Amino acid sequence: MTLGLASGASLRGAPLALTDGVLTLSVPQTAGRGADLVYLEVARVESLRVHAADEVAHLLTFGAVDLPTPPPRDAPEAPTRLKLRRAVEALSQRAAHELGLRLELEPEFLEGLLESEAEARRVTAQVSEDVFQALQVLAADPDAQESLAPLAVVRLGAGPLAARADGDTLRITFQAALGLGGRPAPDALVDALMTAL
Repeated sequence: MTLGLASGASLRGAPLALTDGVLTLSVPQTAGRGADLVYLEVARVESLRVHAADEVAHLLTFGAVDLPTPPPRDAPEAPTRLKLRRAVEALSQRAAHELGLRLELEPEFLEGLLESEAEARRVTAQVSEDVFQALQVLAADPDAQESLAPLAVVRLGAGPLAARADGDTLRITFQAALGLGGRPAPDALVDALMTAL
């Protein structure tokens, strides 16, 4: 982490302890050999920058904040809203042909995926494909086929990972805004679907 001090200086190091208003930091030596210990009055700190926050934000905030996970370098390019809509329509046609189901995005959810939210659109495209594949897995299971039979529509929306069947509609929610952190693992998706059915 990097601390901004009242003097205008900054100090980069790893916190070791906080005792009676004094922060103990391990600070790398400028020559690169070993580390120095720095004792700093907390009152002298004006700002705090946590490096690699996407990896530790949920720990530092006791789960209150979960930052989006950056896409891997080999991740496909994020589709535009139009391309996303077309991709889901193509999946819907495949689902109708192979499974007798229509796959769709809730209109409010699609409207919420602004052009600046490229990662959310990328995750939505991937989750749409994941849902289709999970439905194929379930359709291959004789016990699950019976549960899928009354369904006509599978609708994707925003929210914590969940699946709920209501009449002829199966609603699946996930958190696209969290980036790859919002993309459910394939097993978790199948489990959520099995629970709903």
